[in-house]
Amino acid sequence: MSYSNLTDHFSLPYMKSGDVLTEEGESLQWKVVDNLLYAFAMGLTNMILREGSYSVTQDIDDNYHLTIEPLSGVSFAGVINKRLCLSNETKTSTSLSIGAINYVYATYQFSVDLEPSTFTLVPSIETSSSITKLLVATIDMTGESPIIDTTTEKTYSTSISSHMNNNINPHGTVLKQSVIECNQGDFVEMDTEELTIKNLSIYPSIYTTLVSAGSTGVTWSEAGMTPKFATVYGEESVGEIYWSISGSVLTIKNTGATGVTMNVKIEIEESV
Repeated sequence: MSYSNLTDHFSLPYMKSGDVLTEEGESLQWKVVDNLLYAFAMGLTNMILREGSYSVTQDIDDNYHLTIEPLSGVSFAGVINKRLCLSNETKTSTSLSIGAINYVYATYQFSVDLEPSTFTLVPSIETSSSITKLLVATIDMTGESPIIDTTTEKTYSTSISSHMNNNINPHGTVLKQSVIECNQGDFVEMDTEELTIKNLSIYPSIYTTLVSAGSTGVTWSEAGMTPKFATVYGEESVGEIYWSISGSVLTIKNTGATGVTMNVKIEIEESV
């Protein structure tokens, strides 16, 4: 039988007084835990998930501290050292160093493994790349009054939905990949003399945006270029998309709304 209680976030079953230890209950909760730990270990090392309102406060002994107060019920949620750190209460750092630039880190503690809210906020006058620390703010204490920077380069999580939105680049403004490695298969043993690829034409591609005109269709053409194939990335309101090529003119039609931007990859053959 399943256990009587369920955890808040992932509904993991756990026992309460009177429950009987069962293989079913133990197997279910630990399979869920194992899957979550695998996901964190593979890709979620250190990142900010949610954060509250930042400010610099002064105590009765004239010491300054970074304070994070809850917004929408959460002051801080993140992943540090592959562990969830989550607090619904106001979090206050230890004392800031006067006359220096302070880098304030949310810092992993062993107790976080059992209680996610027990992480600490620790200032440092030196930057750190430790997996046990996650930068949350920079505070300049060299002037007459503290200057807090909460927009400093911090590591945020990115919702998978942003990868599905054509108008958002979740990786920033610049993508760089100078080396592509392929480790699958043993290409050293490949006999290139016996490898033949027939009837394969590779065309250069250009990228453009077109505005949907519905079933009327929107056309694209460029002098000296003959379209061969098109890939259209439209928003959901575009509906079903279909295209055709007549000579050097590409026509794209759709069943959904008009006036919607469509991102189009067009493979072309150039005139010599």
